[in-house]
Amino acid sequence: MDTRIRNPHERIFDLVRGRTVNVPDLQAMMEHWPADTNPNLELLESATKARFEWLFPGAENQKRLKKMHKTYAALFAAMWWPYAPVEALYTAAWLSIWLFVWDDETDSAEFSDIVYDFDRACDFRTETLRFIRESLRLPDNSDSRDCPSPSDSTASLGPENIFIYNFEDVGRAVSEFENGRLAAKFYDELEVFVKMTELEQKVHLSGELPTVSEYLERRMGSSGVHVCLVLTEYAYQIEIPDAVYHETEMKVLWHETNMNISVCNDILSAKKELQVGQTDSLIPLLAVELGSVQSALDVASKMLQDSVIAIDAAADALLARHARDTALCANLQKFIDGCKYACTANLNWSVVSGRYKLGCDSLKGGIQIQL
Repeated sequence: MDTRIRNPHERIFDLVRGRTVNVPDLQAMMEHWPADTNPNLELLESATKARFEWLFPGAENQKRLKKMHKTYAALFAAMWWPYAPVEALYTAAWLSIWLFVWDDETDSAEFSDIVYDFDRACDFRTETLRFIRESLRLPDNSDSRDCPSPSDSTASLGPENIFIYNFEDVGRAVSEFENGRLAAKFYDELEVFVKMTELEQKVHLSGELPTVSEYLERRMGSSGVHVCLVLTEYAYQIEIPDAVYHETEMKVLWHETNMNISVCNDILSAKKELQVGQTDSLIPLLAVELGSVQSALDVASKMLQDSVIAIDAAADALLARHARDTALCANLQKFIDGCKYACTANLNWSVVSGRYKLGCDSLKGGIQIQL
């Protein structure tokens, strides 16, 4: 009898790896929502190509440059913000690139040496938040407990600094929009994102498996979805009063859009993540709790369907509540459409870009995936 204590991650691989699962037609769940692509995609493709080459110059960076080109960042931005004017579209694309590149610094051992160095990674995050505040023209809060002073090593973080500082174009554009009205809100969401990536790294280094609820709580912050949603007002030149953001239905709209995108990504990325040994994700964790990877996939798909229903209900309630304010209703409709575009864009981009190696360009009728 084998009495050895098994690594919890090994148990997941035994339960999940090699299994074939049926993925339903996720696109059909959102077929009543808008989906489009910005007509300036071709211009944006040239610009994003040049930006990646600026970020990753020289022969030593060719592998990473190739990976970044495969993110299809231009298509991502063009599908998320299909009606943004060119200048706003560029800003949205620069944010997307910043998120892709920055996130690799603390979770990609292939390209970063701070993945297993928690202290250096914390310095990296501290400097990130400091620079974001500076770029957004917000007052320094270095005396705050929530923003500790950088350690002595922060000033010499090294070449990864460019992965922080290429945020500058985004920060400047947002700070100049309507006298910086969105700057503080944007910073707050970026701070949540950065802090959740810290917790994410801490969990990974511990080797422990979180529960599904613990994972989802962290995932809602580290997804970066709310960071992108803040740009909706800027991208479409609209204004939503702060009071509306505090309404229950608006909070539901934000949360469920985040849930939709995060769960969708976890469903589609399961095969790719298991191939590189990553088990800290929704499908593997659900499989442990439910005892079956197909059951896990079914539950996750139901979560996605529920998010669609919740978004529609919250949107209808918001519009009904403010029906007498024609101008506000028009802006709310644009914001709601922005949330729906985010969901359909994320799904369609994930499929057509080949990012998750699904071997298809459509989910019509459902597909099978061997994990």
